This record gives sequence, C-alpha cells and structure tokens, in this order.
Amino acid sequence: MPSKEDLLEAIAECSKKEPTYSNCEKLATFYTLLRYLYSEETGQSYSAGVFPSTNGSEFREAIAGKDIDKVVDVLDEHMEVVQMLFPKEYKEVIRRIEEG
Repeated sequence: MPSKEDLLEAIAECSKKEPTYSNCEKLATFYTLLRYLYSEETGQSYSAGVFPSTNGSEFREAIAGKDIDKVVDVLDEHMEVVQMLFPKEYKEVIRRIEEG
C-alpha cells in the first residue's frame, strides 16, 4: 500500500506534467487512492470527494471542485476509446499506473 507521502509526491509530480491521457488517469488514480486510504487524515477538499482548487492547466481548472468519482468515470470512458484506437498507448498507461 502506498504511503500518504508517496501519493502526495506522485500527485505533485503528475501535476507538473502536460495533461495527457496517461497523466490525467494517473492523477485521478492517485487522488482516488489518497481519498480512500487516507481520507480521515486529510483535512483537504479531496477527502470530501472533490478535487482541490488549483491554478494550472486547462484540465486542472476543469476538474477543480468536481466530484472525483465523476471525473474518474469520464476518464474511464475515454480510456476505453484509447484502448480500442491506441492499444499500445493504453497498455503503457496501465503499466505506468500499476508502477505508481
């Protein structure tokens, strides 16, 4: 199980990168894990089920304040399309997420 610090570090690292499908899905995964594993310890808005407000990319602005589960549902739908159209990219996304 990843530590809270590891997840926060991974979130910070992903947040600095370009908002590709791969990075967006990783970011969503990290926030979801943080929410479910450490929600009692965090006093931040993602513990309430929403992404925190941020200044950043268009993607980050779009998800700020949104329900994590709904954002992940949208990303999941799009990942199905990526899997069909770009199977190598899909496998790479999954590999990178599994590696953490």
